[in-house]
Amino acid sequence: MNDMLIKGATLVDGTGAPARTGDIAFRDGRITEIGGPIRSAARQTLNAEGALVAPAWVDIHTHYDGQATWDDAMEPSAGQGVGTAIMGNCGVGFAPVRPGGERELIELMEGVEDIPGSVLHEGMPWGAWHSLPEYLDFLSQRRWALDIGSMVTHGAVRLAVMGERGKRDEAANAQDLAQMADLVQEAVQAGAMGFSTSRIRGHRSIHGDPVPGTFAAEDEVLAFAQALRRAGRGVYQMIPSSTVGSAPMLGGERHSQLDELALMAKASRVSGRPVTFTLFQVDEWPALWRPARSSIPRSARDPQRSCSAWRLTTLSCASPATWRSASCPCPSAWQRCASQRSRRRSWPRRRLPTRSRGRWKTSSSTWR
Repeated sequence: MNDMLIKGATLVDGTGAPARTGDIAFRDGRITEIGGPIRSAARQTLNAEGALVAPAWVDIHTHYDGQATWDDAMEPSAGQGVGTAIMGNCGVGFAPVRPGGERELIELMEGVEDIPGSVLHEGMPWGAWHSLPEYLDFLSQRRWALDIGSMVTHGAVRLAVMGERGKRDEAANAQDLAQMADLVQEAVQAGAMGFSTSRIRGHRSIHGDPVPGTFAAEDEVLAFAQALRRAGRGVYQMIPSSTVGSAPMLGGERHSQLDELALMAKASRVSGRPVTFTLFQVDEWPALWRPARSSIPRSARDPQRSCSAWRLTTLSCASPATWRSASCPCPSAWQRCASQRSRRRSWPRRRLPTRSRGRWKTSSSTWR
């Protein structure tokens, strides 16, 4: 006997097939039948005539990095139909963290995402992790109403390796690049969904400091691309310079949107991985999104649109290397991008084996 039978729903299965009317039966948390009419018995029957039933959405851009450490409901996303949330975007996150370095990361998150610093100070169990693998180990012991995955972030990595030099956005030397790339490779191999960075002046700490890495040179951007190539998995997420305009009140952006598209294409070729980026229609350049979008071959686009105060908001994807295969926002593509041990798919379902932390202590002994 099935546990639940949903009857007469409008079914949208996420494959691109037309919507159809049908039934869905469940037992032990899994779909046993789909189609209709289903005549097998069920303990509970729900009449869903006129209602839409679809797979949960994959939100590839969230900032639950702090909330995920203390909350299990994960609202508002869970209540809005999101089944998978990817956090650690925009180059801001909470691992790796130097001993005593949590304040800097909190001030970045508060400035960029307006999440109260007092909540992050008091709500997060600081000291439970230092590395990104340790952060994932901590999260693997928790349960949520949805699946989550995390990126490793440029700001946290730069602060961990370069300290005040990274905060001041000084140029990274060869040793810095090697150490940061090692941390990114290690994080992705441990289960991180990829690497994220922000290059806009508007992303600042509560003190007005740009996110570390905002003005990173091309060699630094490509060092992380090479780390993803060595890891053999992961997504490169970027907020390109000039995404929300030229920012004249903040001193002006350093690069144009089209220049940044060329950089992202290079990062995709070097890494062999998908690159996701945010593209807005802004009042300053109301038509610039068109040439920006058309510069990406149609076969490489896989946009995830969202509703906002902007006239058009698109999170677009640049495909790996040859720009020929569609990429990230759909669930199947995220599964392709993730590791075979993807924590995105298993965190809420069962506890994962705890990874050895000795490797982190060895590779990061220069700053820990």
